[in-house]
Amino acid sequence: MVRVTYQFSIVDPGCSIWGDEMPTLPQTRCNRCRSQHRKCDMIRPICARCLKAQACCVYADSDVVTRLVAASDAPPLDETNLPERGRPLEDPDFMPTVEDFFLVQKYLGSQERIRPEVRNFLHTESIMADYFFIDPPLRLVLCAYAAHSYRQELPAFTVESYIRRARKSLVKFIHIPSLHMVQALNLLCRLADDSGQPEFSDLIFRVGIDMLIHLKMHIDPDSEFWRSAHLTECQKEDQRCAFYSCAYWLAIGAALGKPPLPFSLPSNAVKVPKKLLGTPYVHVIHVAEAIIDIRSYHSRLVSSPRNLIVSMELLNLNSKLTELLSSINLFWLLMPLPNMSIIQQHQILYDQLANASIAERGYMLQLTTGYFSAICLLHRPRIYLIAMLQPNSRYLQPPYAAVLESSLRQGVDAAMHMARLWRFLLSVTATTGREDLSKMPLFQPASWLWGLGVSMFENCILLWFVLSRVPSAWRDKVSLDAAAALEGIEVMLEFLSMMENNLKIGSMRSESGGTSTILGPIVTCVRAMVLETSGHKGIAATEMDYLELGMTVLSLSEEGYFEPVRTNAHPYAMMGLMGVDVLQKVRWPGECEDRWRQFWGTVNEMT
Repeated sequence: MVRVTYQFSIVDPGCSIWGDEMPTLPQTRCNRCRSQHRKCDMIRPICARCLKAQACCVYADSDVVTRLVAASDAPPLDETNLPERGRPLEDPDFMPTVEDFFLVQKYLGSQERIRPEVRNFLHTESIMADYFFIDPPLRLVLCAYAAHSYRQELPAFTVESYIRRARKSLVKFIHIPSLHMVQALNLLCRLADDSGQPEFSDLIFRVGIDMLIHLKMHIDPDSEFWRSAHLTECQKEDQRCAFYSCAYWLAIGAALGKPPLPFSLPSNAVKVPKKLLGTPYVHVIHVAEAIIDIRSYHSRLVSSPRNLIVSMELLNLNSKLTELLSSINLFWLLMPLPNMSIIQQHQILYDQLANASIAERGYMLQLTTGYFSAICLLHRPRIYLIAMLQPNSRYLQPPYAAVLESSLRQGVDAAMHMARLWRFLLSVTATTGREDLSKMPLFQPASWLWGLGVSMFENCILLWFVLSRVPSAWRDKVSLDAAAALEGIEVMLEFLSMMENNLKIGSMRSESGGTSTILGPIVTCVRAMVLETSGHKGIAATEMDYLELGMTVLSLSEEGYFEPVRTNAHPYAMMGLMGVDVLQKVRWPGECEDRWRQFWGTVNEMT
């Protein structure tokens, strides 16, 4: 079997960093120089060899904080070496300039470019009023955001300079926990994701949450009067916004298969900020939390087909999704009705999006894709069971058959609903071409997060399995239109390819050869699904090797080329393929996959 890996970086979380004092750093070579048996000048945060290669520079004695300095190209000032007399020197990189001010002002005033996390979680008016006095990390991260937004108009070295200055300021002031530092870490985390640097993103996100908990911002200010007595209402709202920003990305990452973090930020622990009331933002978190519960259940292998069919836990999870739907304002869900013509469906969706603000549209898309993907994920094992059991199995007879048919119907309806939505969105791109989603009307470029691709993958899996594995008699029971289902997979594949290209455009590593993205394994898998469901199974079987999809953690060599560091990373997905191979050759990796594969192989023996 050939293992196909994609060039993408992840990082495992470390331990807590917030102690009473910072540790001392004994002189030792960095890990990269030591592994290559090279001389190291031991300059922190990044040695000369790693700086030249633009590689990650990590010291064996470093903790989470000192590992952050791998992103900076120069060490922070050491004030112990400054002259004893006179005013301490200020690093020019940290000083505000008029050019910086006007760049940020232009960015914050642009409704088309400002990202939702900036608009929703920062008081932009206060920031501009106090721009020259706010902490350097937050100020410089906003500069980096603005420069990245205008990267098509600005020289590349200018954009890279702003991002370098932002990271350098974090390194300098990371030992001082504050609200501004939490905000800066969270914003830079999102920017690193968009810039093709997920390893750095995961690391600083972990540090940001650690600092938020250290500052007790995971507890609502009004619940501890002795801590909030000196806070104004505006300051309380700032803390709540910081909490919900972290809770949002923590839940989204866990739901979509990112490496787990040792934190829990339940969304009901803190009051919802006033500026988020009446928006779909909080509902997106609730849907992500429901997906986490479903993933947790499916990660525990069931003991028999009967336990899978009559599971009370599955029933409770289904009830949770139903209750969640009843709590959501239906205006936030993009729901084209299947009994309408395509023109009518598209008009309703267009009017619905046009009546929402540009920031709300991105959250509406996340909420809709997340909710209906959760339905697909919840019912997928039961749908698999229909195809895996022998036709004369008692579990395909009453009363079990009614439960399986209900799961099949709910799963197919949810997946087809998403197919209709993506067909509408694909038709919208026809007005601007299909090369760059950043030019698509109705949505900001920041709306096209990789998480949408992971949700789309869940819909593709269900439609592919029903078309290629579920007996036609069962498909007839739910009135599945096979041609429309196949078209839905093809539409989603085209959109996935565009989203992958959009990620490459936003990546700062694309010109260096790191052309694969987090969606690479998903795109490869869905292409194989299209081949199998469209009748090219025989041709594909002779042309394809056995593939096991995966991701590779990369680092830059001294010569500037990508070289693998770790090749056993699992691709991101809600649950992968759950033990089923596409075309009998394309396989998703993981321990959970192996357990499900073993269960399906012995399911008829259990009956």
